[in-house]
Amino acid sequence: MKYILLIAATLLTGIVLPAQKKIPLELGTDFPYKTNKNLNELLALERKGKGRKIIIDLFGSSCVVCFRMMPKMQEFQDKYSDSILVVLLGKEDRDIRKVFDKFKSKMSLNFDPVYDSAFFDTYSIPFLPHYIWVDENGVIRAITGPDELNPTNFERFIAGLPIITKGVITKQKFDDSKLFLVNGNGGPDTGFLFRSVLSRWDKSQSTSYPKHLKYSAKGNFFQALSVTVSDLYMYAFLEWAWWDTRDTVYGKIYPVPVGFGKETLADKSPRYSYSFSTSLPDSGNTLLRRALRNDLATYFGHEAMVVDRMMPCWKLIAMPKAKERLKSRYQQTKYSGSYTSINFQCVNISTVIDLLLSSKQDDYPYVNATGIDYPIDLSFEAVLYDRESVVNALRKIGLDLVLSEQSMQVLLLQRRQIK
Repeated sequence: MKYILLIAATLLTGIVLPAQKKIPLELGTDFPYKTNKNLNELLALERKGKGRKIIIDLFGSSCVVCFRMMPKMQEFQDKYSDSILVVLLGKEDRDIRKVFDKFKSKMSLNFDPVYDSAFFDTYSIPFLPHYIWVDENGVIRAITGPDELNPTNFERFIAGLPIITKGVITKQKFDDSKLFLVNGNGGPDTGFLFRSVLSRWDKSQSTSYPKHLKYSAKGNFFQALSVTVSDLYMYAFLEWAWWDTRDTVYGKIYPVPVGFGKETLADKSPRYSYSFSTSLPDSGNTLLRRALRNDLATYFGHEAMVVDRMMPCWKLIAMPKAKERLKSRYQQTKYSGSYTSINFQCVNISTVIDLLLSSKQDDYPYVNATGIDYPIDLSFEAVLYDRESVVNALRKIGLDLVLSEQSMQVLLLQRRQIK
């Protein structure tokens, strides 16, 4: 299951590459284009021809953010084509070309990447996506992430002015066995808004996102860092903020709150907004839940209640003839594959839902309605973080998704009206 969790994690962030002893790329030095013959010829031709400035867009097969940024890079390339050349440099592996070709067609990209592994093995690339800004003389002028990709910086680059970059963020240490914001644990002691400690989360702080409301194994306290208002209300009224297919509440609780009298989502705040920490006497979850509800009522004042309601969901179904074909021929579980293919042996049908969760595109939960209660074998080819690709592959082996409804517990949430 570590493999599946890794896929899901890539949906939300870029890729942090393992730290190794490699050569750092430094501002003011020549870009090492000679590491790759194709790249060398491309950049040499550019310098002899139009003499444009160049942005090297580094990407990898497992970096979803890299691919999501490519349409934006295509827009900039089209807009500034007389002054800037965007060059895609992909980390060579067995998946990169197939993944890029899939997205090139889907996103109508005009790029023809250069692929290489030696460059990534030689030079220090701490994260992906990674953008190297090279002037017309081949000198590195800036090294950035996606936050700096904006018209202002492109125009400054063309004019020979420095790129406006966000300051380097230094992670503050956080020990989850101690109280947050006490003696400098996770941030300054004065950073709280409310005690129980309620603070706004920022990128310098750590994250802690427990599944459900319960005291820490380290003491009589509960902590959740980098969570939304909805998450806090889910803890307070349903005791769970998130879960997976192995938890008993899966398919019984709707994953997001909805507004009173409507089917729309109640909370549209950013994914990461607040941090909360509370310490209470050891009186079980009843006191902990009541304390959290009181804290939320004091600060946010939303109205909340839990009801049973028919809610939309995606149901995974199996064609009758497919059930026998999917039945496992093996005795031991085995996971094998990549980001473009799957070959699993002797796995639970919930594994299919795990794969679908890695390509999730809406808030509707997935429910297993196959009736399969025995181990299965899975073998297909698909780009695993593209749901359309995964669903098409599942249909070929006799599985499908249908939009349906199911009775679930739902948290109704809305702002309290001020009279």
